[in-house]
Amino acid sequence: MRTLALAASALLGALASLTNLGLANMAAAGTSGCAQLGGNVQSGNICRFYVDTPAYTIEMKFGTDYPDDRPVADYITQQRDQVINAAKAPGAQYLPYVMAINYSFFRSGQPTRTTRDYGQPWHGTESLVLNTYKNTNDSGLTTYKSFTFDYANNRPVTFDNLFAPGTKPMDSLYPAMAEELQRQFRERGFKLAPNVGRDPSHYQNFAITDDAVIFFFGACELLEQEAGYFFAPIARNKLPPLQV
Repeated sequence: MRTLALAASALLGALASLTNLGLANMAAAGTSGCAQLGGNVQSGNICRFYVDTPAYTIEMKFGTDYPDDRPVADYITQQRDQVINAAKAPGAQYLPYVMAINYSFFRSGQPTRTTRDYGQPWHGTESLVLNTYKNTNDSGLTTYKSFTFDYANNRPVTFDNLFAPGTKPMDSLYPAMAEELQRQFRERGFKLAPNVGRDPSHYQNFAITDDAVIFFFGACELLEQEAGYFFAPIARNKLPPLQV
């Protein structure tokens, strides 16, 4: 329980203060993704985009110093274009449509220094989690999209390569998640169904910390729509060994 409390505390701290890494060599790569979106880099490492028309309002903010910025920019571009195209479609109702994207950073295994010294490798993992709110009808929907990079192996991390080979992560993840959701939703009565909880496709959005893997879920993704969107930290000692 102490490990979960520490993980949740770290999560809330990251959500409350969007991490400023301020790294010139990495921000330069991220700037290209911001430029692709037509945004402006502010405060050294934050890309901001805002447009307000009679048909749609879009506001986006995300960190540019995530090392693999192209998939991030491609995803945000796709989300933006979906809203714009829907707003411009003949017969569109409930205008103006709205989309807002915000972000949080999470890290694991990082050294105590707060800058990447030139020529020295940066260790551990970095996760960028995007929170997207879209309202293109008479009700809004919030979803998550995560990106994680493993500096030690210079590769993106997905659910497929998160755990050590030969392990069966769902055998551990499902009961741990069911326990965590029972704790979170005890008073509201939501429970995790085995056929859903054992499906790896529902666990694709996550962030890695030193103590836990934090999974993010949009409405209707793991529980009933009434549960809304939520996150669930699962202590690392309840999971198979990670490959990071």
